[in-house]
Amino acid sequence: MMYWILAMFGLTAIAFVVLLVKWMALRNRQSSIRRFLDSADALEAELHDCRDRIRALKATLAELPGPAALPAISSLDTDHQVTDALKLLLAHRLWLRNEAATASIGQINDAQLGIERSREKLSLQMRKLEDAGDELAKASSALPQAVSGGEDGRQPTLH
Repeated sequence: MMYWILAMFGLTAIAFVVLLVKWMALRNRQSSIRRFLDSADALEAELHDCRDRIRALKATLAELPGPAALPAISSLDTDHQVTDALKLLLAHRLWLRNEAATASIGQINDAQLGIERSREKLSLQMRKLEDAGDELAKASSALPQAVSGGEDGRQPTLH
């Protein structure tokens, strides 16, 4: 009778350990998926912000007089790049939706790390864009003086 109780206790302990390991694996998978989705959401928001900033910068450049702004405006024609990045991000989300049950945690983490690397690269580009916007603001603030006749009030003449 004593062996029977010990055997039941042993089986219960083994079942508990197995369930605990399965629960921890499920928790790790859910945590990886959550990190993936959080990173994807953040990248999507940053891409939309990037597109908005570029459009605002293009609008500011379009207000500058003369053809000097045309090359700068054409160099900011990045809507298709942002759209392509958003499509790629959607493809990653669809991959996760379709493969979440069978993908390894390593695969999910690798995809999430790829998104984080993209966010870092985008962050660098956004800083450059912000610097360019600051330079443009400085240049355009000096522009009305030059257009209105300079500091001494005289109209510019062509020689």
